[in-house]
Amino acid sequence: MNLRRILTAATLAVMTTGLASAGSVFYTATSGTQTTDYNYSLVLPEFNGSLGTLTSVTIYLFGTETVSALNLTNNAAINETFTLIASSMLSNTGNTANAADKFATETLQQFNSGSITLGPNATKPACPVGTPSANCGKVAYTPPNITVTNTTGGCCGTTGTGLGGTTGVVLSSANLASYVGTALSTFTLTGGTLAGTTFSGGGGNIQLDQTTTVNLTVEVDYAYTAFSTPEPASFLLAGPALLGLAFVRRKK
Repeated sequence: MNLRRILTAATLAVMTTGLASAGSVFYTATSGTQTTDYNYSLVLPEFNGSLGTLTSVTIYLFGTETVSALNLTNNAAINETFTLIASSMLSNTGNTANAADKFATETLQQFNSGSITLGPNATKPACPVGTPSANCGKVAYTPPNITVTNTTGGCCGTTGTGLGGTTGVVLSSANLASYVGTALSTFTLTGGTLAGTTFSGGGGNIQLDQTTTVNLTVEVDYAYTAFSTPEPASFLLAGPALLGLAFVRRKK
């Protein structure tokens, strides 16, 4: 009886011996180039729970805004001295996997004119690109395009690069269960951009013409421990144990 118990225990131990391997998988979604202001909805797969036990969730958000046209015109009949600051807020307002996992709102400074003076546009010619003065009434600051991102200038939090090559602001979730689903389930990040301009001076007579686009990329990286599978050698070891167990039962 004791021998049979020993063989039974040995058989079970051998058959359940396996390798628990670490794995990872990533997914990306992009908005494509969109005219601002823009409300985004980026859909990503949840972790397929059949792969193993989820051990970490890391999300990367990269945003880039491109100003392809920026023109300032003095519509007054006199010289005007002023400063323009153009910016955009990039927000993440929702996450259907877990509402607590959201990126902080980021302010991207697109342009700061500094203190400049323009003459009356009605009587003055256009300025050379990027060169305002009282001798001209309209100035353009593009081309070249003005490009800003949420990963430069230290404006927007910790940055990193995901498994798929996306460099962006990093969000690590502590709510792993919220991201576990099936091979077909998804979650959605939502948010938007909101342009803002600030004039100091100019008497309300300065006209701004601006064309801006945004492109967003989000990546989610899942790290997991795969479910254990028996090693081939385990079955070879189990054979003699099973034979021994059969022998003991037959002898009895």
